[in-house]
Amino acid sequence: MSEEISFRIQNAAIHWLEDDVPRSSQYDDVYFSTPDESGESRHVFLTGNQLAQRWREHTRCFTIAELGFGAGLNLLETWRLWLDCPAKPPLLHYIAWEAHPLTRADLARVQRRWPEHGELAQRLLVQYPDHSRGCHRLWLAEDLLVDLHLEHAAPALEDMSAAARGRVDAWFMDGFKPAHNPALWDGGLLVSMTNASAPGATLASYSVAGPLRRRLSQLGWQLQRLPGFGRKRHMLTGHLAPGHSPCAEESTRPVGSNGRPSPASSHSAPRQAVVIGAGLAGCSMAYSLARRGWRVKVLECGEQFACGASGISQLALRCRLFQAPDAGARFFLHAYLLARRQFESLSETGLLAWHPVGSIQLQGATNRRKTLNVAKLAALYPDQVVTPHSRESLSDLAATQVTHEGLYFALAGWIDPRSLCNCYLKQDSIQLRTGVSVRELARRADEWQVLTDDGTVIEQAAVVVIAAGPASASFAQSRHLPLVPAHGQATVAESASGFRPRCVISGARTVFPAREQLHTLSASYSDKRIATEELAAHDEHNLAAVAACFTAAEGIALNAVGQQLATRANTLDHLPLVGALLDHEAVLSSVASGERDYQELCHPGLFISSGHGSSGLASAPLSAEYLASLINSEVLPVGADVVSALDPGRFLRRQLRRR
Repeated sequence: MSEEISFRIQNAAIHWLEDDVPRSSQYDDVYFSTPDESGESRHVFLTGNQLAQRWREHTRCFTIAELGFGAGLNLLETWRLWLDCPAKPPLLHYIAWEAHPLTRADLARVQRRWPEHGELAQRLLVQYPDHSRGCHRLWLAEDLLVDLHLEHAAPALEDMSAAARGRVDAWFMDGFKPAHNPALWDGGLLVSMTNASAPGATLASYSVAGPLRRRLSQLGWQLQRLPGFGRKRHMLTGHLAPGHSPCAEESTRPVGSNGRPSPASSHSAPRQAVVIGAGLAGCSMAYSLARRGWRVKVLECGEQFACGASGISQLALRCRLFQAPDAGARFFLHAYLLARRQFESLSETGLLAWHPVGSIQLQGATNRRKTLNVAKLAALYPDQVVTPHSRESLSDLAATQVTHEGLYFALAGWIDPRSLCNCYLKQDSIQLRTGVSVRELARRADEWQVLTDDGTVIEQAAVVVIAAGPASASFAQSRHLPLVPAHGQATVAESASGFRPRCVISGARTVFPAREQLHTLSASYSDKRIATEELAAHDEHNLAAVAACFTAAEGIALNAVGQQLATRANTLDHLPLVGALLDHEAVLSSVASGERDYQELCHPGLFISSGHGSSGLASAPLSAEYLASLINSEVLPVGADVVSALDPGRFLRRQLRRR
């Protein structure tokens, strides 16, 4: 499998010079000039973009984009300046591209050169990804959001240019020399860069090459050649001339479901939102909005949060696997990696117990209908994500004898989703209301009114997010969505044989390590609700399916002592519904009248996150981050193909195309 169609990446090949100075073997160039690379970073990029002065006058999220992340020095210097600025915007969004990232060990080695950044460098190192192609979203602080793209900048920036139009405020052009890495200074990339720039955007670069200056000037950049740093005679700065931003008048408007600015969407201060549903999708959504300064009301029909499918006592976090690198595979890979980073960060606060014990997926007992091709998986996914193992090797990892070979997820683990939802809701700007049955959503002026069964308006807000699981399709604006309920039963069992698996093990069922001497066995599935008289039968099926994962020599004896019933929401294509809700009636009316441009006919300020099925623990956090970025007019953490794959209107669009 070639590099272009694999999530595997080639890390930077480093030749170390004196004093731990890295030199790239791929590009035959050093990562920075010495002896004062920190001084050069501040002079060229921070001063060149006049960051401190501009932050004092900026009131919305400030976005910096860096071409060439390297060893992260520019990020660390920017972060230090950000901390030292008394007046600044509410959020700094830092986006960077790196085709050949340093390994974590190499990054740690080079960052020893900068002891002044010791604490910040360590916080970066903890979350730093050195594998898996695509966009990795890192929250390094409450007001510092980093999107690190491990991929070539030109195609990635072209792919995200529609969603990024008019968003980027400053550019760090810090790739290897143009002669050594021409792709990072290519004319097509400069066009995408200009398209993504906000009105008044600036740039800075150590390079003053003539072809670069001429092309930027043609695109509307007003440039200055200024004194450089150290031995470099000159550097380049510039700003986008008035009227040259491709969407100057649209840059502050929220975006529609396709990631482009939407004239149908409008919401303004005060930034208040309502989230319907207090499961994983709803609570993670409220958390992501609250981190951006939104005040959020979470409405739940049950008597407590996480009382539906998110109330199972143990859920496994592992990567949902695909056999081709399509949009669904990209989404679930990065959803898995983001969820793990988030759970690790939350566990450091002491508010959450995350159990990174790893997970085993037995090949012989899973995917009965379609066996996974292990060779394809090994070529597609990095070893850090999943690796094939023999039966003997898996038995050692599990500390118990399993019956088949299979796959091991080293980064996986389990969590109590109820504690996770509780952790999400512990934000001062989030208010939970339980026992609230929402019947209707009505648009009045620029806000949504939320009505109960008796017609009482209990909340109103500019933005509403529906995240109510199977009930998400119960509103007039969403009832056309093909959500499919899936009922299931998990069994709570105790071991009478000293059975103590070390990690999560999945065969025809999944068994979790003991929690308070009890194991969760999940889960049976049914297309109808499970009746009381059927509970014992489902327990027997679960017990038998788990026992089949282990050899008879283990002498496993599990006794059912309880059940947990849940109903999940699935979709016909097994991808969640995440995005702005298309106005179904307006689209049909537009098509009936002969109009074909219905792409922007969305309900203004109305969004959905539902249909996560059994993958919600992994998919909900990235879905929430994507939606929060969409609502907050930020550059999105997913590409255009993923936006389309998750689009709630995709089924209607397919129907119209078939017509």
